[in-house]
Amino acid sequence: MSESLEKELAKVKVTPDHMEAILALRKREIPDKYISEHPGKGQQKFRYLKHTHATEVMLDSGLIFDYHVDIGNAIWFEEDHSAAVPCTLTVKLEVIDEENPANNKTIEKSVTETGFFQDGTSRKTMPRAAVITAAGSRGLPRCMMRMFGFGLDLYPEHSTPPKGWWAAFVGYAREYGVQIDAFREEIKTRGYTEDDLRPKFDEIMAILREMAE
Repeated sequence: MSESLEKELAKVKVTPDHMEAILALRKREIPDKYISEHPGKGQQKFRYLKHTHATEVMLDSGLIFDYHVDIGNAIWFEEDHSAAVPCTLTVKLEVIDEENPANNKTIEKSVTETGFFQDGTSRKTMPRAAVITAAGSRGLPRCMMRMFGFGLDLYPEHSTPPKGWWAAFVGYAREYGVQIDAFREEIKTRGYTEDDLRPKFDEIMAILREMAE
């Protein structure tokens, strides 16, 4: 955690809720009351942080923040009624020069992540807008992980599904002016699958840059 962020947290008015949130962000640990569980494969339980609890931690911390969901760049996957959407968390930090207060300034620190959600209803009847909105909500805990390292133990590298990685590549392709369908066909032609997006990230990014030239 950066020194400026550490100082900003230290300025927050201390109450039990504030203190718990501050300690959680500093220690990068999720208090038990914020952790939810649902059944996974092989009778295992999957532990995760609900977006409502993530919002509660941010509000209790006293930090000035903004959370933006880029609905315009959301990606819809018709085959399983799932969605991935870019999300950005921005926190305002005050940089204090104790020797020369005139140099004090406010900076913004931002991180962007991908929120992902799949319609879990048996007949896939959840409205598309609701699925995309839910994906956006679930991006906040991942942004907090990138910003603070908060709950890092709950989000190992393999926790982002291939569709989440593909959404990230689609964002880069749009930024570079590369046609999405052409990019998809090119990586397929070169023998890559969606499971290669994370482990062979650098190689696939090289293809994208090559196509942008």
